[in-house]
Amino acid sequence: MRKILYLGTDPTHCRLVGDITHYPIIEVVPRVVEQVQSAYCHFADYTHLVFTSKHAVAIACDHMQQLGISLRELQDKHILAIGRITAQTLSSRGLCAHHVADPETQEGLIQLIDSLDCRNSYFFLPRSSLSRSALTDYLRKQQISYCACDSYDTITRRNDHLPKIDNFDLIVFTSPSTVRGFIEVFGSLPALDKVVAIGPVTHRALRLEVFMKIKGIRISDKKNNIVSVELPDILIEISNGNSLYWSVLYLYATGRLGENKSMPALEEQIKNSERGLCISWDELNNLAKKFWDLIDITIIGCSDKSLIRRYDDDQKMRETCNTVIKMIDSGCWEIFSKDEKLIKRLSQKYKNIEFL
Repeated sequence: MRKILYLGTDPTHCRLVGDITHYPIIEVVPRVVEQVQSAYCHFADYTHLVFTSKHAVAIACDHMQQLGISLRELQDKHILAIGRITAQTLSSRGLCAHHVADPETQEGLIQLIDSLDCRNSYFFLPRSSLSRSALTDYLRKQQISYCACDSYDTITRRNDHLPKIDNFDLIVFTSPSTVRGFIEVFGSLPALDKVVAIGPVTHRALRLEVFMKIKGIRISDKKNNIVSVELPDILIEISNGNSLYWSVLYLYATGRLGENKSMPALEEQIKNSERGLCISWDELNNLAKKFWDLIDITIIGCSDKSLIRRYDDDQKMRETCNTVIKMIDSGCWEIFSKDEKLIKRLSQKYKNIEFL
């Protein structure tokens, strides 16, 4: 039987079959009522209550009880739950979720709210202090009034008796907090073939932690079997372009460069140049807009001008240059960079990706 290490707070929700060891690596700490009291002063004005976890339900109900707010005062309010377990927790407290998000994420809640008539509404969001901002960003953008109340903190639990990770076949992460907590306690993530992530947000957090040690990404997003990502789409994500020296080391493309200029001539010029086509950041962005069909290209950006040259070894080029951008046979982009935030932005922007 598989041995499973469950890191969340409640293993009764684990659907995996095996010998489960519960090691809660996080702890939920409610804030004292004095810290949240100001948010409840306007409770009568709220039209919608949004619960993003079962912990938010339990802690908000406890806060309301301490503040003398009865369940009757919730009867005329619309209650939204992020998913099935949160809705069940509401039911156990004598409350009914009028709307349950599917998928069980903030993005699912956004889709749900988008389908509602929110005119003259006022949303109340009791939540974790570590909550993502996707939902509040949406409410702000839609000019929907809301109060986000940080009702509890999620902290890492430390225990003198740590389980031996090698003894387990699967390790279950239930939230981004469990990912952070595991790294804090054990120093690094386990082998990826042992990892089970509950939900897309946890999966994304694991992927981001993995790529922090990796500087490359392959992007293969396609539309009608053609790569849908264009060079300007990548360049716009580079925040330090003006601080680097740039060169195009290889080019095979079609496009219109302007009067008395041809793409084949430019390709030949680049091919015969010892350092490629040395180009400024602005010139590179202008060139990127002139391609019709980009089949192959290699671009490097370096903080040291002396490093602009051809490299016999691609690995050496990736390790030496600040940024390397390649389109490979019209099939995919490969980007390597010393700017980890660039790789993160690209990973969040596109769907069909692979870290290199």
